[in-house]
Amino acid sequence: VLEKATIRCSSPKELIARLEEIWEDPYSTEVVSRLLEINLSPDEQTELEKAIRCLISISENLPSKIKAKIDRKLKRLIPALSTDTAHEIAASFLNHPRKSRRDTGYEVLKRVGVNKELGIKLISQFQGTGEQEYLELIARSVRAVPELDCSYLMENLTERYWRMRVIEALLQAGSSIAFSLADKYPFEFTYASGRLKLKTSLPTLQALLHKNRGDLEFLSIYAW
Repeated sequence: VLEKATIRCSSPKELIARLEEIWEDPYSTEVVSRLLEINLSPDEQTELEKAIRCLISISENLPSKIKAKIDRKLKRLIPALSTDTAHEIAASFLNHPRKSRRDTGYEVLKRVGVNKELGIKLISQFQGTGEQEYLELIARSVRAVPELDCSYLMENLTERYWRMRVIEALLQAGSSIAFSLADKYPFEFTYASGRLKLKTSLPTLQALLHKNRGDLEFLSIYAW
């Protein structure tokens, strides 16, 4: 109890210093949790970034079990950095040979989102690997979707849910591209409009009903 109280009274500098050997710290969870509660100054943000980069480098030479433990800490810590820095670090993880490090990159990007530049890289990685997760990261991001080739995303995402997320992002961004996709993807457009309760979609939805009234799956989502 005393040690936990000490952690809560520690300065950001003291907490950041403990990250250097966080895998050996019996109170690692409390240290990270407390650090994430504090509004760090720009200088403290810089020190946190240095500590995280150092931890990433050090972890490459440690046993596998410890690497996995560090990755779990990184998953929580990296989103506390500036968005651009979090993007850079997480993106560098996506091609890592270790699965836990790749998973860390993916989970971080799920939290911090994706921008246009990173979206282009993710599309390139999808083209090289065929892994849907890269396109799904883009589909999650209202910021990225309107800036990219939405037709390509829709044609290459295999699950209706993620195609719906692309249209949903377009609708949230106020992009007319969403309406141009409605005829080809009536289920996805209807699903996205329903999730957003978007009244401006009503004329399009009425037209889609007339065209797709023989499709039971469409009628199901339309009724919902």
